[in-house]
Amino acid sequence: MTDLISVGDTTIDLYFKGDSLTKNGARFQLAVGGKYFVNHFHVGVGGGGANVALNVARAGYKVILISKIGHNHFEKVILDRLKRASVSVKLSQFEDDYYNLSAVLLTEKGERTIINYQNQHEHLLNDLYWQRVASVHQTKMVYFGNLPDVSLTERKVLIRKLREISQRLIINLGVNDCRRDRDQLKDFFRFADGLIINRYELADLIRKKAADLNLKNNLLYFLPEFKDKFLVVTDAEKGSYGYEKGRAYYFPPAKVKKIVDTTGAGDAYTAGFISQYLKTANLFLAMKEGTRFAGRILTQIGAN
Repeated sequence: MTDLISVGDTTIDLYFKGDSLTKNGARFQLAVGGKYFVNHFHVGVGGGGANVALNVARAGYKVILISKIGHNHFEKVILDRLKRASVSVKLSQFEDDYYNLSAVLLTEKGERTIINYQNQHEHLLNDLYWQRVASVHQTKMVYFGNLPDVSLTERKVLIRKLREISQRLIINLGVNDCRRDRDQLKDFFRFADGLIINRYELADLIRKKAADLNLKNNLLYFLPEFKDKFLVVTDAEKGSYGYEKGRAYYFPPAKVKKIVDTTGAGDAYTAGFISQYLKTANLFLAMKEGTRFAGRILTQIGAN
């Protein structure tokens, strides 16, 4: 039996770090026509779907990735990385000349600015695809990550199909979905057993200001669709909060001597959470493991 199907983006991440990348306050300041030399360069595989898949597979679980991967110069890098971690791509889609890549500019404190390019890929599915999905008879869990460029209609079809073969389904919603009318998301909420989201995404979803949210309170009051499920809210360096069956939980952030790169920390938290939840179905223990995974990612360049 498959342990996890991870649904989401896969990217190539090109990291640049060096003193020549001039910065003023919270912004990089690069001159038009300037040329900058960096001390550190790293090529990594990223994207929410791949990050979760790779980190959960590293914990020893059997993982299948559902993503779009391009037949291009970076295909071999992506497939080699997934193969080394024993992540299956048998349910992924391959498309000629499709690109999804990011240039990541890093500060000495690990803060980053990301410049992303990807072809439009509104269509993820086709008739032949369902034959491949049907070949996976059962999986313990599905993680349905953010796919903002795939139509809501197609994602609703996919989430229904995956619910049929999965024992549990956990979702993440990006900013674009969180700003939709809640009625448009009812299928996502109906099929999900839990939602993992950050403070700002939650604020958009429940139409509140992020600064006004008191995460110590049981916020399931604002999401009655999850009253019999669970909600996890990550809050960066402030830690994470979980809500389940009328109870609220808090876990402090990981203690890290030096943050090298914050890229992928949220995905790592999700992966750690999933790896423990698969084992124990215990919300607090899963939050603890999510924090540990996120702390490890913060100490290295790369998202997995």
